[in-house]
Amino acid sequence: MKTFSERLQELRSEYGLNQVELAKRLGVSKVTISKYESNQMRPSIDIMIKIKQLFGKSLDWQLGFDGTTEDEYSTVLQECKKAGISPEKICEIIKVINK
Repeated sequence: MKTFSERLQELRSEYGLNQVELAKRLGVSKVTISKYESNQMRPSIDIMIKIKQLFGKSLDWQLGFDGTTEDEYSTVLQECKKAGISPEKICEIIKVINK
């Protein structure tokens, strides 16, 4: 699993940004970006949300989850649990979808 620092570097590379340009977009200093990328500092949830808004990168992606099916199922199951949907109901829904 990749770290936030690795993902941030990937993001900069993908968009062709240097640390100063990324810092301006996120409203932080270049030093802050450098600390994020060297794993000396972790971003606040506000910064991670800003990355999501600006670049469309989910918090899961930022935290290093690679989007494998297993990760996706885990997220869906957690959300179902939070919503009070029982495992039995999930099985019923899957049966309907498979038809």
